[in-house]
Amino acid sequence: MPTIKGTINTAIEIVGLYLIRDFTGLSFPIILKPA
Repeated sequence: MPTIKGTINTAIEIVGLYLIRDFTGLSFPIILKPA
């Protein structure tokens, strides 16, 4: 079972990747792996 902190950190990283992609206008694939 992933820890709560780990889950939150993962969510922040995923959101951060999308924000960076949108902010820079870059188009790159983001692969989400189930924990």
